[in-house]
Amino acid sequence: MLILDGNYIALRQGDSDSRKIWGGEARNTEDADYVKQLQERLAEVEAYSGESDGEFGPNTAKALRFFQWTAKEVGLESCSVYSFNMSPTGIYDINSYKELDKWISQKAVVGGDLVRIKESSFSNIELGPYFKKIEHPNINDNEFVVSLALAPYLVYMNKEAKKYGIIIKLNQTLRLVNTVVSGSVVTPAKKSQHFIGHAIDCNLMDGDNWNSSTTFSQGKESENAKKFIASVKSQLIRWGGDFQERDTPHFDYKLDSSTEAYTFKHYLNQKMISNKELISIWEPLHG
Repeated sequence: MLILDGNYIALRQGDSDSRKIWGGEARNTEDADYVKQLQERLAEVEAYSGESDGEFGPNTAKALRFFQWTAKEVGLESCSVYSFNMSPTGIYDINSYKELDKWISQKAVVGGDLVRIKESSFSNIELGPYFKKIEHPNINDNEFVVSLALAPYLVYMNKEAKKYGIIIKLNQTLRLVNTVVSGSVVTPAKKSQHFIGHAIDCNLMDGDNWNSSTTFSQGKESENAKKFIASVKSQLIRWGGDFQERDTPHFDYKLDSSTEAYTFKHYLNQKMISNKELISIWEPLHG
């Protein structure tokens, strides 16, 4: 971090060590590698993989936004109280400097927000007969994986399912890229909410009526299933039956797939599986 006259000078895109431009201004100061140091520090937390050339270009700015977004949305697991609430601006300000310093001191690296949930954690959510466990050394039988962002909504869904006598039979939660999807109701999206762990496909078992895709396509879903779906939608969870290309039964907590945030989470959560990174268990307060 550049300090002049006791003040922190924020680094930004366009700054250059070779041209002595820092904070968007040409500065007559000693030779230094402020941008290069930033690039090296971002590389330490695995947010940057480019050349440490001292040029604050688009790739450095994107890497910094990547780190800032991860720090805000995922955070440091080792911190019991988390307080980094800055937006991913791509500007290396004092708050970002201190946060990056914290990550480096704890030897932390950027990671996703996937969690494992035991089937037994819920009274009315079960793994269906077609559910396939993801091959990963940290994922056990009778567990499923979702984004931490979706997990609290499952608590609400379980409560409402119990209220209406519904058993949610999970068919799929997190989906890996390039996975062949058999028996899909619609053509799988190229930027699916499943890829980031924000979606579930399921059947809604109401007695002998499984409320499957066939049931919904024929308009034979049960009244309890209708009430359950309406209640879940009130929590801003999307219902696949409302899509232009109907996808039932599907629920998701949408993260706009056109945003940088989706790109970041997609990369991080898929990497957690492909690199066999540790996935923590998540236990709801009320199952």
